[in-house]
Amino acid sequence: MLQHRFAVYAFLTACYALWVRLGDGSRANLLKIDRTFIMGIPQDKDDVAITSSIIDIARNLNIKTVAEGVETEAHCEFLRKAGCNIAQGYYFDKPLPADVFSQRL
Repeated sequence: MLQHRFAVYAFLTACYALWVRLGDGSRANLLKIDRTFIMGIPQDKDDVAITSSIIDIARNLNIKTVAEGVETEAHCEFLRKAGCNIAQGYYFDKPLPADVFSQRL
């Protein structure tokens, strides 16, 4: 539970930072969801509630979301249904060298 408290604090700090303009006057347009929140989905009700809330807040601010650490079909399905825009993690593939990645495009 302590891990969640630190993660929630970090998330709230990040949300506040979204309101702060970047150096060129633009606003952030992407909010990453740390793998800490993704790992327990869908079994951990706290992870589900936090992740759903992050996605909802981002959607209401017209900011896209990226979920990090997606490793299972259950993670992917939850995030899809919740409206997450982008997901990354071992569920899709292991890290690849740039030349292998570009060949797959």
